[in-house]
Amino acid sequence: MTTSNGALVTSMLAFSLLLVLLFPLIQGQAPSAPRTSSNVLHSKYHFQPTRLRTSILSRELSYERSTLEHTFQLEKDRYHPFVNRLDRSVLTVNTTIAPSEVNVLLAIRESIHVDPSGALANWSAKANSSYCNTWMGVSCDDMGHVISIELPDLMLHGTLNPTIGNLMHLSYLNLSGNSLYGDLPSAMMRCISLVVVDLSFNNLDGKLLAGHLYTLPKLEFINLSYNMFTSLLPEVPEKSCTSLTNLRIAFTNLYGDIPSSLNRCKDLRALVLHSNQLSGNIPISLGELHKLEDLELNNNTITGNIPSQLASLKNLRILYLHRNKLEGIGLAWLGGMTSLVQLYLGTNGLTGHIPSQLASLKNLQTLGLSYNNLQGPIPTWLGGMTSLVILTLGGNQLTGHIPSQLASLKNLQKLGLENNTLEGPIPTWLGGMTSLVQLTLGSNQLKGHIPSQLASLKNLQKLGLELNKLQGPIPNWLGGMTSLQQLYLGSNQLKGHIPSQCASLKNLQLLDLGNNNLQGPIPTWLGGMTSLASIWLSNNQLSGHIPTELGSLKQIQILTLQGNNLSGPIPPSLQNCSSLEYLFLSDNNLSGTLPSGFEDLTIFWPSLYAFSISNNKLEGNLPLSLASLNSTVAFMDFSRNNFTGGLSTHVDGSHLSSLRVLLISYNQLEGPIPAWIGDLTSLQVLDVSHNKLTGSIPQNFGNLDGYKVQAGNVSDPLGAVYNSPIRFLLTPKSQDISLAYAYILLGTTYMDMSSNALEGEIPTCITDLVGMKYLILSNNKLEGGISPAFQYLKQLETFDLSQNILSGVIPTSLPFALSTFNVSYNNMNGVIPTGNQFNTFGMLSYIPGNPGLCGDVIKRPCVVESVPPGGDSYAPDEYQIFDYGSLPGFGIGLVTGFFLVVAISLTWAPAFDFVFGGEVRQREEEKRYIASMLRPQQYGLFKYPT
Repeated sequence: MTTSNGALVTSMLAFSLLLVLLFPLIQGQAPSAPRTSSNVLHSKYHFQPTRLRTSILSRELSYERSTLEHTFQLEKDRYHPFVNRLDRSVLTVNTTIAPSEVNVLLAIRESIHVDPSGALANWSAKANSSYCNTWMGVSCDDMGHVISIELPDLMLHGTLNPTIGNLMHLSYLNLSGNSLYGDLPSAMMRCISLVVVDLSFNNLDGKLLAGHLYTLPKLEFINLSYNMFTSLLPEVPEKSCTSLTNLRIAFTNLYGDIPSSLNRCKDLRALVLHSNQLSGNIPISLGELHKLEDLELNNNTITGNIPSQLASLKNLRILYLHRNKLEGIGLAWLGGMTSLVQLYLGTNGLTGHIPSQLASLKNLQTLGLSYNNLQGPIPTWLGGMTSLVILTLGGNQLTGHIPSQLASLKNLQKLGLENNTLEGPIPTWLGGMTSLVQLTLGSNQLKGHIPSQLASLKNLQKLGLELNKLQGPIPNWLGGMTSLQQLYLGSNQLKGHIPSQCASLKNLQLLDLGNNNLQGPIPTWLGGMTSLASIWLSNNQLSGHIPTELGSLKQIQILTLQGNNLSGPIPPSLQNCSSLEYLFLSDNNLSGTLPSGFEDLTIFWPSLYAFSISNNKLEGNLPLSLASLNSTVAFMDFSRNNFTGGLSTHVDGSHLSSLRVLLISYNQLEGPIPAWIGDLTSLQVLDVSHNKLTGSIPQNFGNLDGYKVQAGNVSDPLGAVYNSPIRFLLTPKSQDISLAYAYILLGTTYMDMSSNALEGEIPTCITDLVGMKYLILSNNKLEGGISPAFQYLKQLETFDLSQNILSGVIPTSLPFALSTFNVSYNNMNGVIPTGNQFNTFGMLSYIPGNPGLCGDVIKRPCVVESVPPGGDSYAPDEYQIFDYGSLPGFGIGLVTGFFLVVAISLTWAPAFDFVFGGEVRQREEEKRYIASMLRPQQYGLFKYPT
């Protein structure tokens, strides 16, 4: 026993000695290796302050600058003092190895599936001895611990490996601008040394946890913007968020309320949560974040008033609350936030006057109050805010003249006063504001001539004067404003020719002269303005041919020439405009056949979205091959011309998966409706009326999924965007246009096949189109009955079947939304149903025609009884039934006989079958018919099989 104990003690002592000797090797450092005096190592890929500022914030801020056109540059260095501290400590490199951390890096490498630039090529087990020196993006301290991983903008595709949680010394992680996907690993919560995390501009999803954001003790900066998180913003636990200065989670899918517990992040300087789905009110507790300098909550659905507690944020320099659903009028307290440099409150529901207290904001460079419900005149005190660089007040209900005091704003670069009810002439003193880059005064009631003093604005890039009452010619001096990129003069009362001096505007990208009284030809020199992307010349009195020189505009995306007096053929050179997205040539006098190659528009216009040549004098075959490419085209209008022949069958409908509007009415087309139209799964408006089409309605029309969208669920209706080219197309001069035009803007569903020679029955597949609102099949040769299944088209408002040879009875139930119903000039019979929507239809819904119909609405009684002549005379010599019996006895016998027959019929089977068998059999037959014929569909309704 003693020997065993002694051996055991000896073994333990030997084992302990061995551990002592091996300890330095376990630590990855030889016992004799000298210690360096530095704390952090530096590799050639180690981050620099400028690199950090660029990779963390540049994309987000550049987005804001491009969207809001900021000119104020944030002092981003103030948000990242820890970067400079860390960088100053980077001195030397140690090549010793921490094996466990090498394995973590290799695991991270294995989780990256695509590395297009080969950035991680040297991240391999063979090169693990020099990972601190040569592995791209890796930096270490003097113990060989990984303290930094910086791999931004490398298009890496993969996941973030959970083993990253084993990098206990990691203080800087920047993987922004890649294609990482999947959840944010919860293991990151073990990286207790993290100071900076930037994972923005990836595809990360899942939910965010409090540990990701708040509980890491040293975390100062985290940017998760531009990802795909679907999550609530977590509450802040008590005694956490002790170091966080920057929290940036913009352009993700955050939803729900903003946590009031964010007030626990006492050091927070930047809270950036814009462009999410956040709702609820702005927490009043945010007023306790006294170090806050940047608060961005714009582009959400936040409601309620802006809390006055924010007035406590005396250091706040940036306040973005625009594009929410905020309301209220009490904003006088904003005048006390004297550190404000940028204030955006636009696109909300703010009311009242612009508060005069804002005059105290002497440091303010940006004031954005556009698109609210603000009223009254433009305040004169704005002229005293001489630091202003951007002033946007458009989209309100401001009235009066533009105050001359604004002339004092010599630093102003952007002045937006559009979409108000301002009146008077355009002030001449605007010519003295030579710093202006953008001047938008459109959609007001300004009148008079365009003042020549504006010629002094040599830096002006955007001039918006559209939708006013301006008169006179287009000024020649505009040709000297060579910095112009966008010129909006449309929808005024301008006249004369387009001045040739405008040919000098070589930087011009958009030219809007539409809806005026301009005359003369379209200038050929437009073909030399190669920067042009949009030309709006619609609805003028321009004449002559379309210049072939326009084919030189390689960048042109929008070309609208409709509503003029243009003549001649469509020039083939337009095929060279390979960037075209919108081409509108309708409502002119164009003639001839279409140029060769127009059979497939998608070949030379691969980005085409909308195309209209309606209401001209074009002839020949309709160019509808369109079989070569998967097209983006959504709108095609060939109506009101003289096209002949049949519709091509050489069309692959699957290549037109985006087509939503097809208008070919009022031509002379012949032959059947081709089956490929039934393959247009996005189609919502179809008008083939007033042609000579024959045959039957295709049986595959049940595949038109665009007609199955319920009302209110139409995504991105054509023309929904303000100033969309579609909006201008759908308001042509001509009053004699198809009703379809009125419906397209609403994103509704419309089908018109009237005034052809279509035959056969109405296919039951039409009843699958449960989102249909307007169905017009009149003036054809359709026969058969009206299916009872039309009652399932709950959205149907117009149903016109007149002037056919339909027969049978009118279904007793039709959609409740139906407001227009017409079956006149058919062979319908039976009783006209009553009740519900039938009570709203007049006699013209049923007659002329339909001699077999009866009902009160058409004043045709359904039962005519023969009544003997009445009167008080009585011929005693005529035999009367009661001459041979008493009236009471007759009544008693009649009642007794009735109940006796009923009792026998209910108890004796042969009698029951004789009396009720026909009706029972008929009901059973109807039940079997419905059970076999009606079947549920994916839209929750039923259909009849074809």
